[in-house]
Amino acid sequence: ESTMADGFRVASELKQHQVKVVTEAGPPLKVLAHPAMLRQIVLSVIANAIDAMSTGGQLTVGWRCEGTLLLLTLSDTGPGISSDVRHRVFRPFFSTKSGGLGIGLALVKRMVEQWQGSIELNPVVPHGTSVELRLPVAQ
Repeated sequence: ESTMADGFRVASELKQHQVKVVTEAGPPLKVLAHPAMLRQIVLSVIANAIDAMSTGGQLTVGWRCEGTLLLLTLSDTGPGISSDVRHRVFRPFFSTKSGGLGIGLALVKRMVEQWQGSIELNPVVPHGTSVELRLPVAQ
């Protein structure tokens, strides 16, 4: 199954790029989202973090409940992104990658908003980027 292969590919990439994963998990919660699409979104965000930490680093993944929302945070220790790029990164056809189509994060934002959620990128001090996904918790 492709999702299994994607998971193995990400694990291999993490190891190859010497990226350590740290989990700061809250209680498991069910969210109102399409499971396969949400998995692809998380894998896409992880792939971007790995790209940002080409010489190694740490990816911290955590989640907690914020009222009726689940806050899922993925933070990397890469070089971070400028304010200018951060404000344009969700626009269709904008990419910082050579040969990138600029569809990834624009599509992610659209999907998350269809689920009544939100996504934002924030700087991490002293360096890095944090992706915050907010999704409605299933009642």
